[in-house]
Amino acid sequence: MPNLQQGEQDFPPGHPGRGDYNPNSPEAGEWARSHVAPLGQRDFPVGHPAAVDTPGHKNFVVWQPGVDPFNPQREPFTGRSEEQAAAVKELSRRASLAAVESPIAIPLDAVVLAHVMNARRHELGRDLLTPAEYAEVMAREQEKARERAAAAAAQKE
Repeated sequence: MPNLQQGEQDFPPGHPGRGDYNPNSPEAGEWARSHVAPLGQRDFPVGHPAAVDTPGHKNFVVWQPGVDPFNPQREPFTGRSEEQAAAVKELSRRASLAAVESPIAIPLDAVVLAHVMNARRHELGRDLLTPAEYAEVMAREQEKARERAAAAAAQKE
């Protein structure tokens, strides 16, 4: 026969959720004394770390968004130390120097692009283009679109 004893209890003794709950037992009375406040005067049970009458409670601590009140020297929202924050800032600065802005993609006519892609597939004699071939066709069409836009802008002037 299997061992049906449970190593960890789902609810403490006296809790109404237990399968063996007896409202007249001393455990139920103790549980109700510490957890039930008929007038609603308690937010937390007796002995809870957040209860006002528990020694060492931290209810007076002001919590600002993103700031750890117990470690105010740390960077808000990330929790990094000053050294870590400085290193990340330097890394970001280096990355910004190396960054190259992408050219603005000019909208292309989907029908025209589909014809160009089909022509390239027919030229290669297969149904699918590799990602590199697809990117090559897209870049060529984008370049043509940029040239047309530059010519139109020059014509306006």
